[in-house]
Amino acid sequence: MRYFIHTVTDTELIRDPDGEDFADQQMAEQEAAQVARDFIAEALRKGKHLPLRWKVLLASADDTILLSLPFSQLISDHEASLLRPGSAEGTGLDTVRFGADRPPAPWGSQDTRQLIDDVRDTIRRGRAQRAEVRASIAETYQNLQTLARLMKVLPPVGQTEMMETQD
Repeated sequence: MRYFIHTVTDTELIRDPDGEDFADQQMAEQEAAQVARDFIAEALRKGKHLPLRWKVLLASADDTILLSLPFSQLISDHEASLLRPGSAEGTGLDTVRFGADRPPAPWGSQDTRQLIDDVRDTIRRGRAQRAEVRASIAETYQNLQTLARLMKVLPPVGQTEMMETQD
């Protein structure tokens, strides 16, 4: 079934125009959670405030919302407090997470667009890699079927040598 993973920011709804086929809703929900984690990771890499008020929406092809997952649900309260500037004084986490002695930069519309584009690229790469893995598995399966057919037709290796010595 085809599912769509939309993103809701502070100011807009960003629709997934393509969607992706998943075996079941649980797998689609796991992918939606991964999309949110990718956004959070990208924000950390860029030294931005975590977009904890954002959320992903999992929708069916008829645009029925099947899941609304706020980013904040993916981070425990303790982890979130450690990731806020100034909340982990003395631990070194502020420096590691946000850069030396500077608070995270606020989100601007250009930053938001860039983050969304980066995450979409990551999602596209992930989808392409999954497609490659599926193709590789299908090719391996076909090769195993061919091998099984050959094993039925050809005698075992030891028997081949015995047949040659008997001639």
